[in-house]
Amino acid sequence: TKQQLEEDQDVRLMVSAWSVGFFVGPGVAMEVVDADAGDSTFYSPVELAALLRPTCTPFMQALRVYNEYLKIPCPYPMHYLVFADSCPQSLLSFACLTILDVELMHTDAVIEAGFETPKYLAEAAARQMFNHYATPQSNESMWLTEGCIQLLMNKFISRFFGSNEANYHLYEALQTTGKLDSETAPKLMDEAHHLIHSREDPLLRAKALVLLHVIEDDLGVDSLSEVFSTIFKEVEQIRDLNSRSKALINYNDFFTTVKATCNKILNDLATRWCLQSDVPTIKAGYQVDTKRHQITIELEQVGRKLASVPLKIGVQDVEHYREYDVTLANRKFSLTKPVDSRNKKIRRKKIKLSTGDEVEIDLQKFETESPVLWVRVDVNMAWMARVDLRQDCWSWAYQAMYERHVGWQAQAAEKLGQIKSADPDVITKLLLGVASSERFFHRVRRAALIALAKQPLIPQKKRAQALITYLRSRFCAPDESVIVPLENDFTDIREFFLLKAMVEALGSFRDSSKAVVQTLLDLLLHSDDSQNQFSDGDYRAKLIEATGHVIRQLPPQQRENNPELLRKFWGILEQQLHYDHVVPSHNLVVTSACLNACKALVRAHVMGINLDLFDSFTNSQYPALVRAKAVAGLAIISTMEPSALSRLRALLKQGDRFLKYRILSTMDNVTFLSSLHNKPPTAKQLASFAKEAWAIVTWECLGDQRLRLLALALVRSIAQVTQVQSHSQKSVLTSGGLSLKTESAASKRSTSAQVKPVGDARPPQPKPAGFKLRVPLPEASKNSPSSGPSTAAPASAGSSMSDSRVAQLRQAALDSGARQIKAQPAPTKTAAPKGALLTAKAVLAASQPAPSTSTASLAVSMTKTAVSTTGSVRSALSDGSAPASATNAPKRIVESSSSDDDDDDD
Repeated sequence: TKQQLEEDQDVRLMVSAWSVGFFVGPGVAMEVVDADAGDSTFYSPVELAALLRPTCTPFMQALRVYNEYLKIPCPYPMHYLVFADSCPQSLLSFACLTILDVELMHTDAVIEAGFETPKYLAEAAARQMFNHYATPQSNESMWLTEGCIQLLMNKFISRFFGSNEANYHLYEALQTTGKLDSETAPKLMDEAHHLIHSREDPLLRAKALVLLHVIEDDLGVDSLSEVFSTIFKEVEQIRDLNSRSKALINYNDFFTTVKATCNKILNDLATRWCLQSDVPTIKAGYQVDTKRHQITIELEQVGRKLASVPLKIGVQDVEHYREYDVTLANRKFSLTKPVDSRNKKIRRKKIKLSTGDEVEIDLQKFETESPVLWVRVDVNMAWMARVDLRQDCWSWAYQAMYERHVGWQAQAAEKLGQIKSADPDVITKLLLGVASSERFFHRVRRAALIALAKQPLIPQKKRAQALITYLRSRFCAPDESVIVPLENDFTDIREFFLLKAMVEALGSFRDSSKAVVQTLLDLLLHSDDSQNQFSDGDYRAKLIEATGHVIRQLPPQQRENNPELLRKFWGILEQQLHYDHVVPSHNLVVTSACLNACKALVRAHVMGINLDLFDSFTNSQYPALVRAKAVAGLAIISTMEPSALSRLRALLKQGDRFLKYRILSTMDNVTFLSSLHNKPPTAKQLASFAKEAWAIVTWECLGDQRLRLLALALVRSIAQVTQVQSHSQKSVLTSGGLSLKTESAASKRSTSAQVKPVGDARPPQPKPAGFKLRVPLPEASKNSPSSGPSTAAPASAGSSMSDSRVAQLRQAALDSGARQIKAQPAPTKTAAPKGALLTAKAVLAASQPAPSTSTASLAVSMTKTAVSTTGSVRSALSDGSAPASATNAPKRIVESSSSDDDDDDD
């Protein structure tokens, strides 16, 4: 009744119209009551109820961190988090409601998901505050709310994963800004930004985070927190709809609040960063005069535009660490400062670092008389562009070994991988020393291994031999002619990340060799996960992708001389595909890696074209990652076989919304469309494809504007390609579709002309004889859009938890019943026996006793295709018992590795 509505406080929450959302569908609820963070209710499919608690715990922690930082209670009295199947995006945010993809659910045994899902949950909590409760007034203020969201997320990362992870996250944002910012990129304060699409703009997210970090560094952590608290208190006092406009965040009001609260003016900051794009790159170098005991630092802005920004420069000499504030207003700038070199001749001594710590350094380790150990430009990460600093090899070495900020450590490791004038043996020893030391953060160790793999100064054979020798000494059995890895034990998370980094380094070779391929194949063949309490799906996926990459990079002569390598890899791919159907990895990441490897080999003309292989994995029963790789594979094949375009067109017409997104995003590229050069499609084929895209544009019932814009962009791209084919053709857009009309006989003859090749296109090569990958094609693929009407309905923001897909795709089976299966030898090239049945109770027998409220056990059929729509994994978890591995696994996966043994922040 009207009286009840007036008494209900929940319906009186004032939000913007776009923040109103709902979800309809079956599920099971888990309620959490928290006096500080507010009450929260989490929903999931009934069969995945056991995964709710290990997945959703970080959400409440994020709310508590934000409340502590903002010094205000949670603005909403209730939060609803729904894990939905067939969600068009990984995260859909509304006021009091967040819809997440069900594939984000996991157990504690999945290490990678334990690092990724908490970040999604932290973003969901932050968007409740700065997207819905306090909404940006216009697109020009989008940078402020998005920056606040990213800043809050970084606070959560620092508390949940440690300060090293948060510092590296900020360093990555700075590198992303320097990479993506250009003259054509939109400014931060620009009408081009849109509230709904803000979280999908990597430049906006990265640049806004860096800018809010600069503001926090200028004002102070407590002062910025007080500013946010003041803003939220003003919003909270608004109860009248006529005053609703005051609850919208405006950057001018933000600057006014900063001035009133902190007595500082930030208007010049808006002129400096918010209204400028394409920030110039800084090139820096320095010279040390040992006789005068001084250093001269030279800076130069490289770019069409100039910026006037206060900059901090740090100089670490043999006595102290000093910082200098400079304002870089002109194109060139020079700074001369004294340095202390009194005790340079002492072999070992203690020096003070930027953090105030004292460490003992061997000053005679490198043959140099310079008293300056290393220099840092843009210490506080305030320059939103690339900074190119020139230092000697020994300076980068000192910075990598003794610097305390993980971002600057990673920078030093990357620079050591780019030096072209130094002793190769010294660089190899330095990078392997960083990678092998547990003092360093796991991301810094990864950067060192990748840098060693790409070092141009070291011959390829020596680089490969150094990495393989280190791999054998650390992770393999000794004194073996064949590489036999030790049993997988990922209890030490640092060792897990180091092993993955080693595989990634071996797979990053651009000039591959037989030794590298054989090493990766041995790791795949002899991997033993029988006693490991954690999932090895991500590790196997990384191995498969790395092997496919290095085989693709092999010179053609080596591939012809070593056909046994190809045969062995085909067998491994087939085995892994079968095994991932019987014992699913988390979200079928292994299957996704196999498809990615096949796509790379098809692109390199190493593997024959197999349309059915990729088409069968576009079905809606597969997780999003697998379907995305399948679409990418069909797109690559379409550059060599025009018939693949008809498959993509059928998927675009009859597929669900996710497939439409992936196809349009992949095909919307003029360069890609122009690369259809080997067997180019005719103008008629392109026109039919454009007609399907135009049907999406004119679909008035479709409320997804982003999808319609992608379709319109594809139509424009095809129109440009047809102009390349024939200048006499004209593209005519009508309300009914797109038609290509020719004006002359010559244009008619040109409809089947080849598209002009672009780039360094490879000529077509003969298919290798005797190699054909046999893969189990699911029966459900018979209903795929390419061979008949699609049974998948288009997904929407309010899509229900359908039973069409989730079944075998959940890690729960891997952590429960599959654990017993994995203890047995992996199946060879034969599929699992038909009729092999496992009951849910038998599957969960190795875990813990089922509670008394458990439902009846359901039979799980493990056939050779094993990926059916019945939901074996969801049924296996329907009794609510926790997986065995989750019982022994830590509830909170935290990376404790740091750059310093005494770092208490981790």
